[in-house]
Amino acid sequence: MLLYLGKVPVIIVSSADVARKVMKTHDLVFSDRPQRKIFDILLYGSKDVASCAYGEYWRQVRSLSVLHLLSNKRVRSYRHVREEETLRMMEYIKKWCSSASPLNLTELCSATTNDITCRVAFGKRYREGIRGMKFQEVLSEFGELLGTVCIGDYIPWLDWFGKVNGIYSRAEKCAKYLDEFIEQVIEEHISHRFRNGTVDNEEQSDFVDVLLSVQKTNAIGFPIDRTEIKALILDMFAGGTDTTYTVLEWAMAELLRNETVMRKLQDEVRTVVGNRTHVTEEDLVNMNYLKYVIKETLRLHVPITLLVPRKSMEDVKLNGYDITAGTQVIINAWAIARDPSSWDEPLEFKPERFMNSSIDFKGLNFELIPFGSGRRGCPGMLFAIAVNELVLANLVYQFDWRLPDGVAGKDLDMSETVPVLVVSSADAASKVMKTHDLVFSDRPHSKIFDILLYGSKDVASCEYGEYWRQVKSLSVLYLLSNKRVRSYCRVREEETLRMMEYIKECCSSASPLNLTELCSTITNDIVCRVAFGKRYREGRGKKLQEVLSVFEELLGTVCIGDYIPWLDWLGKVNGLYSRAEKCAKYLDEFMEQVIEEHISRWSDGDVSVDSEDQNDFVDVLLSVQKINAIGFPIERTSIKALILDMFAAGTDTTYTVLEWAMTELLRHQTVMHKLQDEVRTVVSNKTHVTEEDLVNMNYLKAVIKETLRFHLPVPLLVPRKCMEDIKLDGYDIAAGTRVFINAWAIARDPSIWDEPLEFKPERFMNSSIDFKGLDFEFIPFGAGRRSCPGVMFAIAVNELVLANLVYQFDWKLPDGVAGKDLDMSETGGITCHRKYPLLAVATKYDRNV
Repeated sequence: MLLYLGKVPVIIVSSADVARKVMKTHDLVFSDRPQRKIFDILLYGSKDVASCAYGEYWRQVRSLSVLHLLSNKRVRSYRHVREEETLRMMEYIKKWCSSASPLNLTELCSATTNDITCRVAFGKRYREGIRGMKFQEVLSEFGELLGTVCIGDYIPWLDWFGKVNGIYSRAEKCAKYLDEFIEQVIEEHISHRFRNGTVDNEEQSDFVDVLLSVQKTNAIGFPIDRTEIKALILDMFAGGTDTTYTVLEWAMAELLRNETVMRKLQDEVRTVVGNRTHVTEEDLVNMNYLKYVIKETLRLHVPITLLVPRKSMEDVKLNGYDITAGTQVIINAWAIARDPSSWDEPLEFKPERFMNSSIDFKGLNFELIPFGSGRRGCPGMLFAIAVNELVLANLVYQFDWRLPDGVAGKDLDMSETVPVLVVSSADAASKVMKTHDLVFSDRPHSKIFDILLYGSKDVASCEYGEYWRQVKSLSVLYLLSNKRVRSYCRVREEETLRMMEYIKECCSSASPLNLTELCSTITNDIVCRVAFGKRYREGRGKKLQEVLSVFEELLGTVCIGDYIPWLDWLGKVNGLYSRAEKCAKYLDEFMEQVIEEHISRWSDGDVSVDSEDQNDFVDVLLSVQKINAIGFPIERTSIKALILDMFAAGTDTTYTVLEWAMTELLRHQTVMHKLQDEVRTVVSNKTHVTEEDLVNMNYLKAVIKETLRFHLPVPLLVPRKCMEDIKLDGYDIAAGTRVFINAWAIARDPSIWDEPLEFKPERFMNSSIDFKGLDFEFIPFGAGRRSCPGVMFAIAVNELVLANLVYQFDWKLPDGVAGKDLDMSETGGITCHRKYPLLAVATKYDRNV
């Protein structure tokens, strides 16, 4: 399958035959690696053997790994480490047995694998004490970051996203700590060598010793520097811990689910070992069924489902298709290992399938490639298998196992990851949001949304059902109805005039104005007045603005635990959940205080409940609550969640449109002049534009539509979730599948739009295409049941502010910069902003000239 991720062509290989052609027939052509910003940060500019570019340097470090670090002889030399750490694990379990309490096997397998890796790499464990605990914490972060996909790797102009969402700074912080830690370990080894002389028994040396010895003696015929040593050591943790313990974890899960397989494996192991206290590595050679169990685990639960991407170094023909140089190739090892054309009953755990079978995982049989194959196959395969075999054999030899609380094996939760469907065509979007709208009307659970929005009690993120129907009707009928939106005309006009007065005061200085800041400020002030009844900017308001920025950033954060439940703990380790909880606590206390102030004003008679048109959102919601106007009770948390929805969807996204509209007008002076001509003709000699004037400004509406098309505020719409199995475009979509609508890609689809990468408002003149959810080629606000109810509010703000900006002032870029040279780099959290503030010089328009 060929995809375009941004501008990067990507082939997904999901068959053993094509995998063979990539990793054997054309192995050399596909031996390069694409650049990864995260890998560059964490691995010294990708100087490790796994991620470095194909070439002379790779050949050198590959030979170093294969000949000196992970050779058969070297792996065997660490037998004592594996056996000692395995026995240590077994002793811990024996002590635990007396309590009859359940053991956390995931944690135990992880700890043992990590301790083995630390001893092999550094010569000792690093788990106890402050230093060891910190190291383990950072290693967890390291593993998570390595699995992070950065959008900038595929869409270079979105590289800013990694800065805004904090992923690059997290990686840099992690890399700095690991560099200092490994530097200290290396210095300790050098100091030890200085005191005791060169390590004589090289076979007992850890990786640091080996690499220092190779460096000192130039044993491989080329120099290696300190950063390369550290990169190669980190490779051991990148490829030798998480992936290894995952196999142990899944093997035990399958054995607990399949008692017959468990007993058969125990019979074999106990027969081979006899009456000895534990299994040694000498015993393993006679345990064939153990090997089948591990092979079947590697097949059904591939540790790395999508192998590390490759990159074609030249044009090549593959299965009759022309593949251009630079195409990324991702091998879907998970799909290949479950292909029914290769495997009988592929979804069943059957170790017996490997009896009398020559199929192995060493890279020669392409239907089973958990470690890859060819030049870029994993050099640590033998090390990983040695750990897995010894630990698993001892677990089933020394103990009998059962699930806690009488749970049957068939009921064990085997959840791994969440299926995700990305929709990038208008036709498929129509089927999701119209034809099958009801089926796709649910929202997936999001831990961050739960923390920030009172258990997802807001209208945007709550699950589909009776509660959603209630709060949706409340929003549509009472908060964001056409009548209610019109009632806030006074607020919009007052705040717009306030902004214009500020700009007039600045005109005399001829200094550039920060339009980004101005657009953000006015949008925020309008939303605050509509939601709370007044602005919050000075004093107490400064803290609110700061926390709201964090709130927006957190809403755009992807939590790995939402997709891989057993990795949910990473959100605690990396501090994401604690940040969200701190933000939620402040906003809750702030809104609680605002609500109490409103209730107090009601008691004092300062507000008329009957004066419906003048009430802010808090007044409206308290009134609805008091008189039960919608036929069902709403509690305080629901009120606060609905108010936060206004800030989640009504500030950042709205001002983004203003910012980008002014950017495009400054780049396209012809469009600017055409818009000014229209606005100034309609308004004539009045001092400012009012909302009554807007109805006659068709070109203004076209400019805003084109801005919404070309610069979608939310490129990927809030995800939906499939509520039942369904067939979509001939494909079976399982219940629970998450669906992302790529509105950005749809709005730039050349099969729909003429010159889609050009800013041309004229395309909407005399066109019926609108953003209200009926035209699926243009869905900035979504469509169907889960579309944004605040469309009219956002458009009312955008039209009024933009019309006044171009009516009352003439604009130019500072320092004589031409429009075509304006930096269009983007940045953003949940929304896409300009990377750099938009600076422009305003000149007051003289209506009498």
